Amino acid sequence: MHQRHLEWAQNPTPRDKASFFPENWEPLIQNGQLRAVEAEVEILPGIFLHIVNGHTPYQILPRVSDGEKNLLFCGDLIPLAAQTRIPWIMGYDLSPLQTVREKQSMLEIISAEKWWLSYEHDPKIDFSQVARTEKGFLAVEKQTK
Repeated sequence: MHQRHLEWAQNPTPRDKASFFPENWEPLIQNGQLRAVEAEVEILPGIFLHIVNGHTPYQILPRVSDGEKNLLFCGDLIPLAAQTRIPWIMGYDLSPLQTVREKQSMLEIISAEKWWLSYEHDPKIDFSQVARTEKGFLAVEKQTK
């Protein structure tokens, strides 16, 4: 968890209060099981944490790499394979224009390096890669349930 996201959770705005439950993270802190990070980092060999803003401040997207292939857990930055298109974002993102900027930046890397994506909310597609086309970024090589 990013240190600033933890601080956000500990002092949520009225809009966010219903999303942050102290019983979910306080025991982790009390038992020394929560490690807050300040920047993008490799926490274990081949496990990287990428930080994006927009949906919420300082959301972390984990990436697993064997040195050749990469799998990024997209979280709420790209929750569905259909949302690889830049303007298609979550309706309840806290900072939608920031989401668009973060998504553009991440998709440039994802498509260029042929990362695999895992979608948190997609009911049909588990994984895909992303290609840059004339119509923008599109999910390709889809792996379905």
